[in-house]
Amino acid sequence: KTPEDRKQALLKVLASVNRSTHMVQQLLTLSRMDPETSTLKLDTIDLGRLAAEVAALRELEEETGIPASAVEVITQTDDWIPYDLPHYLVPKLWNGRFRGQKQKWFLMRFTGSDDLVNIQTAEPEFSAWQWLPPEKLLDLIVPFKRDTYEHVIKEFQKSVA
Repeated sequence: KTPEDRKQALLKVLASVNRSTHMVQQLLTLSRMDPETSTLKLDTIDLGRLAAEVAALRELEEETGIPASAVEVITQTDDWIPYDLPHYLVPKLWNGRFRGQKQKWFLMRFTGSDDLVNIQTAEPEFSAWQWLPPEKLLDLIVPFKRDTYEHVIKEFQKSVA
């Protein structure tokens, strides 16, 4: 059976943004329980722009414990950004139905305190979290997603500059 096109997904990027310079200082990074796949748990979606934002905020709280009241949505990517999985991962993820994902990314300013972050959820997906400068993030990303992350970081840097 040939995998279908790409699964749609929402990704959230939490940032510490300097209010006077508007530069992203740090990004919240999460380490998945299965580091080889290194993606956030995401629902398949078919949503409009506002509904996608509401879904992203809901998922943020489900995955990290961070409520919508502790973030401010700055922007989202203009387009859905696709990536393909390496061939050996296709049969292991999503029951082999998809060859990759199309992702809508959201940049959110974190206005809360670190004690709001709780990755010990009912169904934990992450083993650790930390704040990192954007330039350090690419060193931690699985190789097949690096181009996607580079694209998103460049697009978001333009939004906060």
